Amino acid sequence: LFTIPRTGAAHDVTPENAGGYSASAIRHLLAEGRRADALSRMVPAMRAVYEAEETAGRAPVFAAACERAILARLRSMTPAEFDALDTGHEGVGQRLYNASRNAATLDAVLDNAKTKRYAYARLRRMVLWAYLGLTPAKLPASVPYLRVLAANGTGRALLGRMRKTARLPVITKPAAIRSLFPDAQRLFETESRAADLYALAYPELTEACGSLWRQNPVMP
Repeated sequence: LFTIPRTGAAHDVTPENAGGYSASAIRHLLAEGRRADALSRMVPAMRAVYEAEETAGRAPVFAAACERAILARLRSMTPAEFDALDTGHEGVGQRLYNASRNAATLDAVLDNAKTKRYAYARLRRMVLWAYLGLTPAKLPASVPYLRVLAANGTGRALLGRMRKTARLPVITKPAAIRSLFPDAQRLFETESRAADLYALAYPELTEACGSLWRQNPVMP
């Protein structure tokens, strides 16, 4: 693995204090209803994709659209289920459990659980894992397959070589998952469930369950 230095706008900054416009800042504009401002800050290719998704009723997507569903999930969880999300075993699971029972909104849950030791990013991640039904124990120890989302001409040529040289199965059609070993199948089913729940945040509820099983890679 290697990292790439971030340039331009810092991570998670708002438009008012951003040196440039990060993805977080653009989402902030959209959430405020400042669509024209948000579109003007997108690179042309991104803007075209966003407008197509918007026309299809799949954008913009905000966590607030699922707030009641997330709160319902949190309120139905046991202390042990919260603890299963706490990989560091530092008590943050218990704080989230208590907060979910003493707060009426998702922001209040996070505020009540927040301390100097537990950053908002960590708490948000745990809440999202809870909503999606994820736990560290459910994830495989290593990557079980490579799933192709999109490829251009160069990518297709690379895929041809990868089918002969890759150490992991290369998945271009979802049905191929059914021929893999159980860990791989369970991971894809987890991905599929997460996609089904994500679709509930679309502005228009048009996506049925199982969309991931029906989607092939984008290969123009």
